[in-house]
Amino acid sequence: VSAANLPVAKVLNSLARFARSLGFYAPSNRTLGLFFDNLWRETSALLGERGDLTLGIDPTAFYVKDERVYEDRDREQSAPFRLFRDGIRLLVIRDTLTREELFALAKLLGTRFTGVHRQGDDLRTRMWNADFRHIQYEGIEGFVHELYTQADDEGEPRVELTRELPRVMRRIHGEALLSD
Repeated sequence: VSAANLPVAKVLNSLARFARSLGFYAPSNRTLGLFFDNLWRETSALLGERGDLTLGIDPTAFYVKDERVYEDRDREQSAPFRLFRDGIRLLVIRDTLTREELFALAKLLGTRFTGVHRQGDDLRTRMWNADFRHIQYEGIEGFVHELYTQADDEGEPRVELTRELPRVMRRIHGEALLSD
């Protein structure tokens, strides 16, 4: 990470640490309060110095422009993966962010979503329901399988989609894959 983006990396690491801590500590625990106070100080300083923070999102990382500033390959707890899985590709944290919104965002990112997708209550829906005033996000609509995102250097698909898509659909519907 470049020197210019080290404060961003530090904030994102603190956010991930606090979000994960929410599952381990009681809400009134002093350690949890200290983690959040530290996160709030770092975030306030970063936003005060840089202004709005715009983060690109892929399945394993957050980016500032083209620079990877945070990486987490753990699909169980990874904030980038959860956001990406639920269609969010861009997260903007405004420099007017409130302490309450930062806490709410961390709580959403730290929530285990066991069985949530069956109920249609994914992270994107929960963020929409939170009605953030100083956090915005952009994403895609609908289902995008990784086959659509795999391309060679010229941008051509690495796999033949007309051949692979029916196989993927059979898997989605739980049909036997005798020809696979």
